[in-house]
Amino acid sequence: MKPHLLFLVFAVLGSDPRLTAQGDNIFEARHAHAEAKNPLGLSMVLDTVDGRRTYSESEHIPLVIRYSSNTLYKYKLEVGRGTNAASISQRLYTDVQTPVSYMGGFVCCGWQQKPLSSAPQVVKPYIFFRLKPGKHELYVTARQVFPWSTGEESGKELLTTSSILSLDITPDPGWQQRELAKVVRNYGAHPTSSCSELGALSIPEATPEKLKVIDQFDDCRGLFQPAEYELAERIIEEWIHDPDHAVSPTALDSLMTLRAEMSHPEFAEWSNDPERQEDPERHWLSALKVAKAGLADEICTGLPAKHSAARVSTRKNVCEFLRWQPIVKGTTCGCQADSAKH
Repeated sequence: MKPHLLFLVFAVLGSDPRLTAQGDNIFEARHAHAEAKNPLGLSMVLDTVDGRRTYSESEHIPLVIRYSSNTLYKYKLEVGRGTNAASISQRLYTDVQTPVSYMGGFVCCGWQQKPLSSAPQVVKPYIFFRLKPGKHELYVTARQVFPWSTGEESGKELLTTSSILSLDITPDPGWQQRELAKVVRNYGAHPTSSCSELGALSIPEATPEKLKVIDQFDDCRGLFQPAEYELAERIIEEWIHDPDHAVSPTALDSLMTLRAEMSHPEFAEWSNDPERQEDPERHWLSALKVAKAGLADEICTGLPAKHSAARVSTRKNVCEFLRWQPIVKGTTCGCQADSAKH
């Protein structure tokens, strides 16, 4: 198995009225239903790294999960950091519209499983997030606990749900403007962390900077938030139809993603419910494939209208984009013919 690059998710989350309209009844009921399905005798406690319960809206909130079992040699826990799918399976739910989870592949390969006992095993999940001001409740689901008798293999993980953690978030006016200035200043020197931070910003002045980044860099994805979709879609479409503009693979990936999300608003509601955790993941992949195939055909059909240098670069970038997950074949750009030559 080839190693994959780690992608960390940074997000800023605010209240979703659909989950708080009934005094958090929907959120808490979903949590109670999921937690009731935890394996017998297993404890999964969610906490912050430093034990704090109050954070500023500009601070990332570092989490830990403490796993334990009242019976030795009944369960084992995957404690590796990004070494397999189980170790990056944590998914954060809070009183917001969209849960936060680790996204991307894992660094291959290996298992680091330890037996669970009454002494807690501590795991630091690959989740980085902020919350908007107010009082919030959150919990995590994961698939990193295995029955003791199973081998080290995927498909045997148990879905578990943590306790609820309550936090109080205080305002920090102007922090996004300060963060944007920092990102713009440091992007060339620290592209990975700057990309993640830029994607977490929701102020209007961040959108033009995000568009600049996807136009100039090939390693920054998932930047746009729903309020930015229409503007981002319009600008990228202008690039596609501009005869002198070479469209980057990152811009293509962004357009595919936002089109898929705009076409399927129901995914947001599904993703709020841990009982339907598999549904949005499966349907989302299908939606991405449809959006990607349509976008590829649109661009490949319009390639002859681009001037020479832009046409060559855009075609090369489209072929690279098509090799990214989810893979799409059989377009009119002739990428398969290029692959057959090598």
